[in-house]
Amino acid sequence: MPEKSYIIWLDELTYIVVEFITVDGRVVSFVVRLMRKFNEIEKCIARYDTAHGCPHLDLVDEKGRLLEKKWLLEMNLAEALRFAVEDFKDNFSSYVQSFKS
Repeated sequence: MPEKSYIIWLDELTYIVVEFITVDGRVVSFVVRLMRKFNEIEKCIARYDTAHGCPHLDLVDEKGRLLEKKWLLEMNLAEALRFAVEDFKDNFSSYVQSFKS
């Protein structure tokens, strides 16, 4: 079961952490976290993952409490992983703004 992880920096304060596991070349689980530094403290402001057996987006507050869950029922895990990375790349400023409000 190969595990892979990497970081994508979006600006000087915001980055994406991508972690996933494959079996026979197929994605079997993942977590994609949108991270932001606030006064030297790093916080997860949103995450896509495969907990509960289905890919979804979790929007969280400053204490890490779940505010909203959005299911990605129409996607397989590989599609959802790609979507998560692209969504955070394209829309990270909106997520940051919502987190700070």
